[in-house]
Amino acid sequence: MSASDIAITLRYFKEIWYWQVAGGVALFYDYLLLIDREVGLIWKQKWTLVTLLYAVVTMGNINWTGQVSLVLYEIRVWAPCVYKIAMDGLSLCSQ
Repeated sequence: MSASDIAITLRYFKEIWYWQVAGGVALFYDYLLLIDREVGLIWKQKWTLVTLLYAVVTMGNINWTGQVSLVLYEIRVWAPCVYKIAMDGLSLCSQ
């Protein structure tokens, strides 16, 4: 592994970390803005199926922030490669 490969890998991990932090901050900010409404409308009410579904969906989203940022980064990294392979394949077919 060359020095440039190591630098690219470190930059990759640094960008992933930035995306994860940004997503976490946005999620936390949204949670702080809406916590008073959520407490009044959801947690103080009688528990129903809808209340349970809301709790599951809300608590399940907390872990998705990092995963979404990783997927977006992977799309950005691999899109040029996929495009090049597709264009090379099309140029071979036209010859």
